[in-house]
Amino acid sequence: MLRITSGEFRNRRIEVPKGGKIRPMLEKPRQALFSILGQDVTEDRPVLDCFAGTGVLGFEALSRGASHATFVDIEASHVKAINDLAAHLGCSDRCTVLRSDTLKFLTPDSVLRTPDSSKMRLLFVDPPHALVKERGREFFEWFAALADASFAGDDTLVVYGHHESDESAEQVGRWRRFDRRDYGNVAISLYQRA
Repeated sequence: MLRITSGEFRNRRIEVPKGGKIRPMLEKPRQALFSILGQDVTEDRPVLDCFAGTGVLGFEALSRGASHATFVDIEASHVKAINDLAAHLGCSDRCTVLRSDTLKFLTPDSVLRTPDSSKMRLLFVDPPHALVKERGREFFEWFAALADASFAGDDTLVVYGHHESDESAEQVGRWRRFDRRDYGNVAISLYQRA
């Protein structure tokens, strides 16, 4: 079980769905992330949770004031769990949950509708470690292309979760890394558009 660390849904529990390859970001790195970015970084802005898994990053942002969260995951059990949790928390109207292969679905031509048509404030990119190893070149080409996506703006930030042994490039396309933190065998690298 996971729990949301702050805000409207603080201490609400999130069940980790059975099946699929899932490795949710734990509490300490999530708290540190929002401490680095600022507690109100998502206030009244939409966020995108790629490779959503449990949806914990998107729900953490909603709890801290995000206007909307779009979740994308390929596993049916994950999509169901996210929809169920959104209903349980009473925030289904602030969520869009899509079942798809994230690398194929989210392209520079993708149009993601948000209630107020604003650009995403945060892109949570926390893929299964195995995916990066198996589809590394495809993954990093996709990551670079996100900078030109219609849903990314000049102030959009990418939160990239990865294994601490993996080097996070200083630049990925137009994304430039401005911070990296390691927490045991997990690391978070933060990017903004150059």
